[in-house]
Amino acid sequence: MEYLTKLQSNDDERAEMVRALGGLLLGIGGLVLLIRKSTLAPGTWDDFPLFLGWLIPALVLYGGGIMAARAAEPKLWHSVWVVFGLLFVYGSLLQFIVLIDGNTGSSLNTVWTLCVVAAAGIGAAIFARVRFGWLVAGIALAIAWLALWDEILENGIGEDAGTFRGLCMIATLLLIALAWMIENRGREGFEAAEIVTAAGLIFVVGAGLVGLQDVSSLFVPVDVTSAGVPSTSGGVEPSLFWDVVLLGGSILLVAAGSLTKVRGPIYVGAIGILTFVFLVGVDLDDDTPEGKFIGWPLILLLAAALAIVASFMSARSSTGASVNNPDQAP
Repeated sequence: MEYLTKLQSNDDERAEMVRALGGLLLGIGGLVLLIRKSTLAPGTWDDFPLFLGWLIPALVLYGGGIMAARAAEPKLWHSVWVVFGLLFVYGSLLQFIVLIDGNTGSSLNTVWTLCVVAAAGIGAAIFARVRFGWLVAGIALAIAWLALWDEILENGIGEDAGTFRGLCMIATLLLIALAWMIENRGREGFEAAEIVTAAGLIFVVGAGLVGLQDVSSLFVPVDVTSAGVPSTSGGVEPSLFWDVVLLGGSILLVAAGSLTKVRGPIYVGAIGILTFVFLVGVDLDDDTPEGKFIGWPLILLLAAALAIVASFMSARSSTGASVNNPDQAP
């Protein structure tokens, strides 16, 4: 009897894996077909068939995954279906805009479509326990926030990278506040962690990756127009302040992920640290970088030495306290 039960369990697991594979292949195949019909053979499908091509997989994968998770204990294949379904939900919204002769590049259309995607992600997280839904919701809300300000500001957010950077920092703080609210409501710990991961992604983009646009200056120091007059880009200038913000925030993300045993913030923090290493390694803060030892290399090495010495002194004092108070020793 025990053997039959174990055999049945193995069959169920195999069936779930095959079902997950089926959803994965359905999503990949649908995306490949729609991309081909949209780019390689435009006009062979009208707007309405293309809309159905996005909508039907969205209903099957997203809707089917959530309904199955609600009817039984959430399984792996539920997550696979729902995650791919979210892609088709967003594609359906964009194709709907095309269907009604709207502008998919409009900032306001970006705002409402991403808000719908965020709601769908939260629904997936709550009803199907797909933790990825919280990450999708956080990223979608942050981009919707940027798109909203792109509509509000007269020249948008592309003219001034400093404005873009500031808006990213505000989005980061808002997402962290949302994660704190979720945590205090007694929800599962991973929910807040996924929102923190989304906040970390926006933080790294605003604090660090924006500065990478000046990397081209290493190879082309002066941008000369066809008229021979140097042109100015609206780029953001790397600075000591933002270097410190990027390094400190990235270390906090790694620490938060390590303490909560959640990998998402650790990965994002690692990306931030690598961005910092590249930015200060090529010394983009300096108009004429010369590879000097004075500056960040010296500061970081001295800080490392102080931290290591402090750790040994702390361990030594802790050992001494244990010897003097044997009752407190483990």
